[in-house]
Amino acid sequence: MQAAAATAATVTNHVFDPFTAVPQGKVCRLAMFREDHTPSAPAHASGRKRLSADVGTGLMSTMQMTLGSTGTRRREVARAVPRLLLAWGIIFAVVFAVGEALTGPLKGSVGVRDNQVERWFAEHRSGSLTTVADDLSLLGETTTVLVLGPVLMVVIWLWRRELRSVAFLAVALLGELAGYLVVVSLVSRPRPPVAILDPGLDPTHSYPSGHVAVAVAMYGGLAVLIWIFCGPRWRWLSATLVVLPLLVAVARLYLGAHHPSDVLASLVYMAVWLAVAAAVLLTDAPGRSYRH
Repeated sequence: MQAAAATAATVTNHVFDPFTAVPQGKVCRLAMFREDHTPSAPAHASGRKRLSADVGTGLMSTMQMTLGSTGTRRREVARAVPRLLLAWGIIFAVVFAVGEALTGPLKGSVGVRDNQVERWFAEHRSGSLTTVADDLSLLGETTTVLVLGPVLMVVIWLWRRELRSVAFLAVALLGELAGYLVVVSLVSRPRPPVAILDPGLDPTHSYPSGHVAVAVAMYGGLAVLIWIFCGPRWRWLSATLVVLPLLVAVARLYLGAHHPSDVLASLVYMAVWLAVAAAVLLTDAPGRSYRH
């Protein structure tokens, strides 16, 4: 009996706690139990039963905590939906109004200056610059977004393990897509009066720039997440990502696909949309970096 008790004590001293993994003395205790609870082991059988009961109770408690936390986050996202919809409606109502002004009262002023800028780009085209512009334009292509968007959401989930961060990028992309489809169907603005180097474009869908808008949503959205959650060490990556939509904007101007006011409108309204989505979804998100 003494040998059995000594063996049981040795086993107890080397028990590994899967929940805390923090040794207290020589025994790793379960986080769900009081500190004054120490399983006795008068024999192998009773020790194993007590340990099994402790582990089972711990697993149940952990599952309840995890499900409760996930349920809370889902409710928070659900409460954010009305605010996001209201903000989306206001933003794209303004975008539509600006488009109507560009094709109406401002056509003789802003439109003339837009055409002058486009003619300048057309006069300075070259084979190498056209290749660069084509490559940069790919960053905002629909195919790129359809492939890269879901991949980024998976990466964000693996990185953050937090629903709101994934929802933020999804909201940015879906809000951009819905807004673009609505505005482009209501505002008919001809493309610039230069040779367009991007074939297959609808000649009356110049406003706004979908390539620029989706680039802001995807790369700008990722930049926001890195800026908020990664701290100062990775802020350089956020700055790099922010530059990408600007390069796409210049590429679209060079290719003759849009007027300057088209790409400017996309840059501004998508920046506002990202700011709104971040304010609604990420303000109280866990893991925010407050260091500057």
